[in-house]
Amino acid sequence: MVTLSTEARNVIFAAKCAGTVVGAIYARAMEVCARHWEVLNPLSHTGLAPRSDTARQMLADATNVAAVRAAKEQAGVAAWLYRASALLGLDLSGSHLGTATRFEQTLYTGDRDQKGILRYLECGASYNVNEFLRVDIPGSHLPLIIAGEAKGGSGGYGWVSGPNDLLANELNVKAINQRDPAYALTRAAYMAKDGGTSAASVARREAGREIRRAFNQGNFMYLAVRGEIDGTTLSVEGEVFECR
Repeated sequence: MVTLSTEARNVIFAAKCAGTVVGAIYARAMEVCARHWEVLNPLSHTGLAPRSDTARQMLADATNVAAVRAAKEQAGVAAWLYRASALLGLDLSGSHLGTATRFEQTLYTGDRDQKGILRYLECGASYNVNEFLRVDIPGSHLPLIIAGEAKGGSGGYGWVSGPNDLLANELNVKAINQRDPAYALTRAAYMAKDGGTSAASVARREAGREIRRAFNQGNFMYLAVRGEIDGTTLSVEGEVFECR
């Protein structure tokens, strides 16, 4: 069922990019794939289990508020990657995360494919999306671009500002909520303007441009997931999932 639903999903994505189906139909196809994949691949049996274990150990060892927050952030990232894996029908630990590396002493971790194209970026700093993925879909001339928020514990979705020209001229709002897919667009605007020359800056700028392009072309997906540690278990709850 995972194989069949993944193949069907790919066909629907190609049709979506061609403008013949709407994003909600593709989102539904991905959810069907995820349901079967999660049955066969519980978090503890995937390559993401070590990240989950690390988050639980960090929480167990935490002795101050900052350490607790760091543990919950790790739980959120692990949950986001697991849910994204389920939606894709692909354990990301064996693909995009397999050769991902941290950029020097920064809060950014990324990976590029054999052609040098950025396909994964994890951002730990402000004015970014938390997670960025670029996935090539067989049969489609466009890749699937996924960006979103990884929430840990009881952290909420706040209202934030963004570049004034984007909010006022394109979105016609004064502030944007983190549950809104357009939130990723505001973060991408900051990312795309990074003028640095370091590997982290180059990747950040590239991810920002990819998100903005995909948002307008219709090959973008926004995903917000919460991970919460309860005893020895890390629960995964997908809270926002929308395909444009």
